[in-house]
Amino acid sequence: MKKQRSKQTQPLETDPFGGFHYDFSNEFYSLWLDPTMTYSCGYLLPGKRL
Repeated sequence: MKKQRSKQTQPLETDPFGGFHYDFSNEFYSLWLDPTMTYSCGYLLPGKRL
């Protein structure tokens, strides 16, 4: 049988480090981001070249 998830589970209970990435100030991120504070990431499949 498949175990059902509790609807009362809080995110921090399932991932105690989930908020860590967002616990930094804007001043910290402004060291390498432009004034719009926009960033993104890329995903490459194995074997693909740029």
